[in-house]
Amino acid sequence: MTSTAATQVFGLPELLETILLHLDTKQLFAVQRVSQDFRDTNAGSKKLQRNMLLLALTQQANSYVYPPLNSLLTAGVPLLSCFGFMCT
Repeated sequence: MTSTAATQVFGLPELLETILLHLDTKQLFAVQRVSQDFRDTNAGSKKLQRNMLLLALTQQANSYVYPPLNSLLTAGVPLLSCFGFMCT
């Protein structure tokens, strides 16, 4: 059985994670549809999840510093962008 260099690289989650860390948020969501390896790497990597704005950035003294709302998730849903408060 022969395998290409790309198959060998993408088969190693650490190398794939390093490559995926160079993508922007929108690309990280899109790349999950490329292969199961890409999807599983995104799902298992806290760094990638932070870049996708799905995890808190840091934890300090029992409180979390959350990233700004993910504009990809709130697009077309005006109530999410203001958390149900009076929006101006």
